[in-house]
Amino acid sequence: MLNATGTTVIRNGTIVDGIGSDPVRDGAVVIENGRLTFVGAAASLPNLPADAEPIDASGGTIMPGLVEPHWHASYFNVLELEDLDIKYPAEMVSIQATFNARLALECGYTSARSAGCLFNSDVWLAECIDTDLVPGPRFVPGGQEICGAGGLMDWNPEFRKIGMEGVILVVDGPDQARSAARRLVKKGAQWIKTYPTGDAAAPGTNDHHTLSMTFEEMAAAVVAVAHNHRRKVYGHCRATEGIKECAGRRLRLDRSAADRPKRPRSIDARSKYRAGTHGTSRSSISSRHSWSMNVPCSWNPHGDYAKELEFFVDEVGFSAMETLVCATRNGSKILGTDQDVGTLETGKLADVLVVAGDVLADISILQDRARLLAVIQGGIVKAGTLAVNRPTVVPTP
Repeated sequence: MLNATGTTVIRNGTIVDGIGSDPVRDGAVVIENGRLTFVGAAASLPNLPADAEPIDASGGTIMPGLVEPHWHASYFNVLELEDLDIKYPAEMVSIQATFNARLALECGYTSARSAGCLFNSDVWLAECIDTDLVPGPRFVPGGQEICGAGGLMDWNPEFRKIGMEGVILVVDGPDQARSAARRLVKKGAQWIKTYPTGDAAAPGTNDHHTLSMTFEEMAAAVVAVAHNHRRKVYGHCRATEGIKECAGRRLRLDRSAADRPKRPRSIDARSKYRAGTHGTSRSSISSRHSWSMNVPCSWNPHGDYAKELEFFVDEVGFSAMETLVCATRNGSKILGTDQDVGTLETGKLADVLVVAGDVLADISILQDRARLLAVIQGGIVKAGTLAVNRPTVVPTP
């Protein structure tokens, strides 16, 4: 992804750095060749070149770009599970994924991690974003997901003879799980997603208390292969038994520790909202008791990701600052990109969000794209109201 050249200075805003530090009123940010060289009070600004490009935050908020570490790029018009694998062919899915990528960026999300993608199209979507062919979040691809036979994601009946490989790799035993993980690594997946448990979406067959994979399938096969290839694994876990199968044995958690993360209110309350015109995704926010574990939860339609930020302030009890730390720094830690993005610190890539209004006073304004003045990646304004009439980024040859 190209970085900007030259110098840009953002002034007249409150800095929320993503670390959780006290906000800096009348703050300023300096970007040089795509990286942050100054973050602090405007009174302490260094000397700037005469041709430095100014951005006026209009008294609003200057913060890191948002991070979506549980994002389904290819989900589109999903009203029920079966819509995922039989509604559209691979060609249409790929086009829809590019639409969702642009939409996510326009919503202020400058980084994302795949939580599963139809036909492995996210691997090539990540390539297109990285080479500036398609606008979108900096993207870590994962490809298809892995689920045990008869588990949550294995819903097509045998008589249809159509399998499940559009959306998932079905495995039955450690050898098949090992093979599936190797195939995903070969195709370019950077994260491998598994299904330790079911979900409330399938209450009659695979609810959240039902195990969809065995410990041997997950640990002995998928994790061993992934770690051998320096990849990471994560799991769709809904209840205690799945969490213990996924983490308890490895971390030697006692029962009280394994039982501690309880189902946050957001899963039931927000599941009513999960279907939408552009599919679904989940945010970086976690429940208060599992905040330090960076466990994502809840569903949102594409384009409405920031609704969940408001929900965690109003319903879960997070402060706005805690929520923003989760949605920036913690998200980048999940992606493994926190050395470069996720906070406003000198030396990091200038992935910055400039918002008209005080986000700490009213986090709901992040839902209003008209309030996003500038969505910046690597110092380049890619979206927002200030992006109008700016030159299109030219792809690298």
